Amino acid sequence: MTRIINFSEEIKKKKLQELKKPVVITFLGFMGKKSCFSDIHNLFQNHKNWRILEASPQDPNLYKWWKSPFAKIDAYSMKKKSLHLGLGTSKNQAASCFEELKDKINSETPIILCGHSQGGLIALEFFKKYHSKLNIKGIVSITTPFYGVTIFGNLRKKKILKKILQKSDSFFERNFMPLIISKVYMNLISIFGKIFRLTTIDFFPSGSLKKKREKDFFYFEKIKLPFLNIVASCEDVISLKNHISKEDFSSLVNGEIKKNDNILSVEDQCIKKVWEEAKQIEIYADHGMFNIKNISKIFNHPKALEEIYFFVKILFKT
Repeated sequence: MTRIINFSEEIKKKKLQELKKPVVITFLGFMGKKSCFSDIHNLFQNHKNWRILEASPQDPNLYKWWKSPFAKIDAYSMKKKSLHLGLGTSKNQAASCFEELKDKINSETPIILCGHSQGGLIALEFFKKYHSKLNIKGIVSITTPFYGVTIFGNLRKKKILKKILQKSDSFFERNFMPLIISKVYMNLISIFGKIFRLTTIDFFPSGSLKKKREKDFFYFEKIKLPFLNIVASCEDVISLKNHISKEDFSSLVNGEIKKNDNILSVEDQCIKKVWEEAKQIEIYADHGMFNIKNISKIFNHPKALEEIYFFVKILFKT
């Protein structure tokens, strides 16, 4: 008897089997390159039962500017330069990422979200918006500015800027620049950020942001969502100008906090104070935006990779 094979049914069956495989979704940070996650991707690609997906917009044709602001630009940058501009807010970016992913995952797919820097904020927004539709098992955040970026807050403080610029030879820089930066320049950035829904509004520290984030964490604690938070400390700092000392730059980046990772203070990323159930590790590493000799970047640090691997392995029960 001749056996008739229905290829469309076979293809559909294989696709459903593939969709059921556990998946790690990675979210790049602002100005992040695809290569940032190459070591993390290699961790999971070698595991035959897991999948790994990049959550950055990659197809410019998917987006219309009036529907998803800046996503088309992001997609163009990812396609041509492997660079994630992250121009929209984390909320907008999460929606753009879902458009890219929705045909590759479904409600049965076990998912872990893994985000670096702004990518961690996008992962949070992704969870908040889509957790009722998806089977999200946990979140990994890597140097994520949950409470805003300290340097944005300190650039609004005339006192700190005056101290840093007091050694300048320029009378204008010593006496007028602190006022212009703190009261004019930073306010303009904030206003334009809100009008055009830019990334910068995710990074400005504020009381409302702190309340919002703590509300998020208490909610995650309530539903017992597993959360791995990786923070970095790094004593080396880079001067903004030749006449600015390392100590002054450190005070600008971190205020009174001594530990830093060249971009964010450790306190910006500390979630344990509101959520004791979360697992948190701190390692000596660079945030990933600078090239500091003899210091591993946070996303390819051996300890970070080890923690991420075992966190995922436990949640996927494999």
